[in-house]
Amino acid sequence: MEIIGLTGGIASGKSTVSEQFAQHGWAIVDADAIAHQLTAIGGKALPLIQEAFGVDYLQSDGSLNRRKLGRLVFANPALLETLNGIMQPLIRQRIAEKFDQAATAGQPYVVLDAPTLFEQGYQDDCDQVVVVSIDLGTQLQRLQQRDGFSLAEARQRVASQMPLKEKVARADWVIDNSGSWQATWLQVAWLIDHFSMI
Repeated sequence: MEIIGLTGGIASGKSTVSEQFAQHGWAIVDADAIAHQLTAIGGKALPLIQEAFGVDYLQSDGSLNRRKLGRLVFANPALLETLNGIMQPLIRQRIAEKFDQAATAGQPYVVLDAPTLFEQGYQDDCDQVVVVSIDLGTQLQRLQQRDGFSLAEARQRVASQMPLKEKVARADWVIDNSGSWQATWLQVAWLIDHFSMI
């Protein structure tokens, strides 16, 4: 089983690329989706987050107020580290379980879609790493449009991650998503063909 790490900066278009791999029949292990499951009502991480940050970061129905918690931790590296200390061991455990399931199912290719792939050391679990790249101006614009952030908030979120330039330098393959979706699609299609021939 070949494990392909897929990462990029926030709002770089990584999910779009991941969808193309999925349409080709490859198994996708989505670290963000896992994090959402863990922090949903009944998720393993929610009571730990409540214990660490207090009930002020929950909604009236007991669900996590992601926007409010995000504003807190992305403005404070120590608190972001606290949150990662809660989340990452649980995410890593769930990823390992999904890898085992894919192997048991006989999946030839598994894509690990993880925004903090390098930051959390997941590249060591991958056979090859694909980075989705985008220019900073387009990235900030997409982030503001997608999540309703101010420019300052968007810059803060981008700054909280490893610089995209550094991720590109560490990648085995780079997909430039600064242009049209057709241009991105062609790059992904070429990469799928390439991997399939290995």
